[in-house]
Amino acid sequence: MCGYSDSCDLYFFPEYWDYRLFGAVAALATNESADRYAYRQGLFVLTLGREGLVTLRNDGAFRPKDFAAGL
Repeated sequence: MCGYSDSCDLYFFPEYWDYRLFGAVAALATNESADRYAYRQGLFVLTLGREGLVTLRNDGAFRPKDFAAGL
């Protein structure tokens, strides 16, 4: 049985082994330094934009981190 630090989701759902896993952080209002930190960690940054729509804050140079890589 897998422990807390193991990849239990992939253990119980082997059909997802070949999938890539990306992360995101979303907030109504953010601190600019928190946005930069999340960006540098490879996370998508989502905020509330005009007319109440969600806005992706990452630019064209952003490369998301694949958190499933190496599992």
